[in-house]
Amino acid sequence: NSGQALLNKIADIHYRIQLEQNTKSIRKSPFELNLLLENCINSFRLPAETKNIELILQVQPDIPAVVKGDEYRLRQIIIQLIENAIKHTEQGEVLVKLWKNATDNDIVYFSVHDTGRGIARDKIANLTQPSASLTTTEKTLGLNTVTELLAQLKSELLIDSIEGEGSTFSFSLSF
Repeated sequence: NSGQALLNKIADIHYRIQLEQNTKSIRKSPFELNLLLENCINSFRLPAETKNIELILQVQPDIPAVVKGDEYRLRQIIIQLIENAIKHTEQGEVLVKLWKNATDNDIVYFSVHDTGRGIARDKIANLTQPSASLTTTEKTLGLNTVTELLAQLKSELLIDSIEGEGSTFSFSLSF
């Protein structure tokens, strides 16, 4: 709902201030990965339904139920990516997907795919670049936050998009 969206924005601003002041350290503690993802998705059910967007969570069966990592950073990453996907999708779906590769047992791969308007190839690189401009779009600010958080977790954001068909934002984390 809109109250939850406002709380997410306030938390994001507070978190960005802490990042800039280098006062936020990485906390590795056990948490339920599925529960975190379900809560993130559920907080966007209403905005998705009002736009006739189906929110889908797809978790490969061998993903561990409990992982040890920075739950707060992962929540912020997932929230930003889902929020961007819904904002830039007029209809269709937003798919949050988790999987493991048989050769990298400790690594979990995450992706958020939308059937939105997509991004021109020549604009993708600029989406995650910091900007001092006051005209920076919210999408860029959100992706800057995601990029910063992933860098702290020793990962990076990969973007694949086709204009008019949608975008996929993905990353991997070691647990």
